[in-house]
Amino acid sequence: MSASSDIQHIVQCAICELNVDTMYTESYKKQIGRMHLEIKDAFGKNGDVAELGRLNCKGKQKRKVSAHQASQGASVYAIQYYYKEGYTWEIAMMKGCILWNALNNCAFFKCKLPRQCKTKLMSDIVEDDDASMACLQKMCRVHHKKANLKVIEDLRYTCGSKHNPKVRPLTFWMCFDQAIESIPAQVDISKKTVRKALRMWNEKNGIELFTLKN
Repeated sequence: MSASSDIQHIVQCAICELNVDTMYTESYKKQIGRMHLEIKDAFGKNGDVAELGRLNCKGKQKRKVSAHQASQGASVYAIQYYYKEGYTWEIAMMKGCILWNALNNCAFFKCKLPRQCKTKLMSDIVEDDDASMACLQKMCRVHHKKANLKVIEDLRYTCGSKHNPKVRPLTFWMCFDQAIESIPAQVDISKKTVRKALRMWNEKNGIELFTLKN
């Protein structure tokens, strides 16, 4: 598979996970391409290649994961930290790399979040007039930190082509999207309506992913 087709595949997976019809209106192809290249340049080039030697590509391909592919994977997570949780571009990049390491039980990316990362939010830099978006980002960010991620760590979903399916870890963001889809279009987005949707998701799926006080 060529580098171009690799990028196209990861873009399609990211667009699927981001659920653009629900929360976002911007085009992601250019943004995720930029995120991938910047992660590759900042962290992929200096990653621990020996760590990748333990990882096989998903799907039917019999080859090891490359730094290029690891950077692609990290960019999928990073772009969601950026759009869904409102972190700055730089912090989202690092969070994406750290999450990729964790989900792949690998220490390829060598980056550490600065202490001030909790205050590095887009809302600190750009005034957002979209109250619904700001609320969703805050709720997504808050509940990601509070979530009992252990209950989904063994859950998987299948993506990729019909002839080369790839099994990947279910992400918090996919569950969050499923939850907020239950909010009727005519209902205002607020902490109360989002919390109600998250509680309904827990009940429907029979697992306590979202930590909510009664």
